[in-house]
Amino acid sequence: MESFIEVKDLTKQYMSATEVPILALRNLNLDAFENEIVSIMGPSGSGKTTLLNILGGIDTPTSGFARVGSYFLTAPDMMTRFFSSASHTDFRRSTVGFIFQLHNLSPIHTAQENVELPLIFAGVSREIRNKRAKELLENVGLSDRATHRPDALSGGERQRVAVAAAFANKPKLILADEPTGELDYENSRMLCDLFLQLKKLEDYTMILVTHDSKVAGIGDHVLEMRDGAIRGEIPKESVTDIKLTPSGTEEEKLQKAAPIPFPPKFCGSCGSNSIIIPKMDSKTGLWTESGGQKTHIELKFAQCANCGHVFWQPSKIEMDK
Repeated sequence: MESFIEVKDLTKQYMSATEVPILALRNLNLDAFENEIVSIMGPSGSGKTTLLNILGGIDTPTSGFARVGSYFLTAPDMMTRFFSSASHTDFRRSTVGFIFQLHNLSPIHTAQENVELPLIFAGVSREIRNKRAKELLENVGLSDRATHRPDALSGGERQRVAVAAAFANKPKLILADEPTGELDYENSRMLCDLFLQLKKLEDYTMILVTHDSKVAGIGDHVLEMRDGAIRGEIPKESVTDIKLTPSGTEEEKLQKAAPIPFPPKFCGSCGSNSIIIPKMDSKTGLWTESGGQKTHIELKFAQCANCGHVFWQPSKIEMDK
């Protein structure tokens, strides 16, 4: 049986600001079959996100071989092939769905509209995309929240909308980069259950990168990654025995969250690489109140020059004691 994902001797080298070469991937090998969830665990800096970027057509390797289905991410002669922007876009749009640590939803669109965005840029008719969006929102348990914008949804609900959007074009490959990183214990558990439920409804293969042992335990295989290479498979029984650790306070989660690169490298809605930073950053900030505590959040924005999709991220967070 031929594997769906085939990676051989994959290498990725970057140059630091001081012109020192950094080897992010070192002769990495990986195989995954259709309808599998493959979890990858490893410390920060081990190359996990770099691997996802290459499998998703966001980045190109320095050398080696990589194939997803019938699509070669590198040339068959093992030399790197640099794709045209159109080729990258077509691959991402038709084959790959991305789920990130932060949901990357458009703040000006409703939940249903966010799910429909990938379908709009794929040229799907209004009737079909409306039906597909409603089906996915029902699958993730958010039918009653379809008309709500992201700021009216909880963190767990926003991530479930992001999952629905990732599945919109029925991709064969789902790449999930720390999808529970911003969620508390209960929402992390619910998202893991959701991935397993969707596996019965949708035909997909998932590469799941996580630091959380319990989250990794939903995979059919759990791989350990260190120093840019897959070091071996972790026995399932040694993974699922470790339980999730409940998150800290809301303030601790905001302060300790790992920084997310901004602006994004490409638009998750239409696949374009043309991202601009408009002069529309929040100067006065946004006030929210929960449990008597006020939070002041200043936002920064970016926008896709191709489709107009808006991305946002907090740039400053202050809390009144």
